[in-house]
Amino acid sequence: VLSYATAFNAAHAPEAMAAIVDALREAGIDATDAATGLWDLESRIGAPTRLTDVGFDPADVDQAATLVVEGRPTNPRPVDSDGICRLLLAACDGSRPDVGRV
Repeated sequence: VLSYATAFNAAHAPEAMAAIVDALREAGIDATDAATGLWDLESRIGAPTRLTDVGFDPADVDQAATLVVEGRPTNPRPVDSDGICRLLLAACDGSRPDVGRV
């Protein structure tokens, strides 16, 4: 879920996103933004790009989102159930993350 969490937080951590893009470019990944650059790296090295590929059931999205929110994680972007549901559903789909959609 790293690339999707990055998309989720992109607008709230611009300096961190720029550092990720710089690091990806140094590694030879033609990244235009941190989230898609990480997804491209994950794909290139054969890492799973779908949460369902590692056994997560999309039917558990609501329960998982509740657990995340109840855990009150430290995060650049405020964490709410709707946002986490969108993040998890995008991660289940496995398509390149869209910063505006997550």
